[in-house]
Amino acid sequence: MSARRGFWHLTIVLSLLIQPSAAWPQKRQVPAPQPTFTIFFGWNSATIPSRYKDVVAQAAMNAKNLMDLRGWVEVRGYVDTSMSEQRSVTLSENMGKAVCDELIRDGLDPNRVTYSGQGKTQLLKQTPDGVREPINRRVEIRIQ
Repeated sequence: MSARRGFWHLTIVLSLLIQPSAAWPQKRQVPAPQPTFTIFFGWNSATIPSRYKDVVAQAAMNAKNLMDLRGWVEVRGYVDTSMSEQRSVTLSENMGKAVCDELIRDGLDPNRVTYSGQGKTQLLKQTPDGVREPINRRVEIRIQ
């Protein structure tokens, strides 16, 4: 019986000695790269605001890290309800193209980036026609 107790005592002591210490280097958990990004635009503009250039650059870097041989990036432009249907589709396409071109300048393969203009569909904030709503004027980048 004493040998058994000695064995358990030794096991407990060893387990306490082997426990990682706060001073020991620990593996850092790195969060997974973000797969979606949103860039907001000014009214009636397809120019990427300067404060969002870093967001596009971060999206390009994450796309390079996330995409495998079959991966691709989808860029979709959306606008608010303040303009005609035809103008909204054209502007949202131009917004998507501006972000697509920036992603390519940041090093993405042009064959793996697509863009489209969605016009006044998928509003983040529902508004009646003719309303300028900044949150609805955006481009979404999705890394697939």
